[in-house]
Amino acid sequence: MNEALKDYMMEFCVISYRLVDGSHIIAVEDHYDPELRAFYVSGAVQVNTNAEGRIFFSPWLINDSEELVRLLDSNIIASSPPIEDVAIQYHRYLLMSNLNGVLSPEELKVVLAQLFNSVDNTRGRGGIFNKYPSLKPRDLEWRKQWKRHDN
Repeated sequence: MNEALKDYMMEFCVISYRLVDGSHIIAVEDHYDPELRAFYVSGAVQVNTNAEGRIFFSPWLINDSEELVRLLDSNIIASSPPIEDVAIQYHRYLLMSNLNGVLSPEELKVVLAQLFNSVDNTRGRGGIFNKYPSLKPRDLEWRKQWKRHDN
């Protein structure tokens, strides 16, 4: 990947969120509203895991990818920046989604190859890539080993 593209990608505040319903999303965090206790995000995608333990992205909401979505902090269990590989695949997914139908599949392959020349091409569409630790929620027994810090 060329340095200009890497610098461009670093301008976005890409954050990974685990929500109370168990879903895992990645989005660009725009700002936080302390009065509403809500984050405003765009380009939200859901992170899914297939039977082989590989992850892939799918749309989280059916809306314009640049439209801001309000995410109440009461619905968030945890958040953090994703690892670099996941952030790169997230940007690839958004690019593919935005150019799908505008460019032919062959043209899209050329654009992705030129932009992400040193990034391993993923199998399939939507960002399926190498195996990462399970995104499944931990069970109750695992949680019992940790003590609360507020008492």
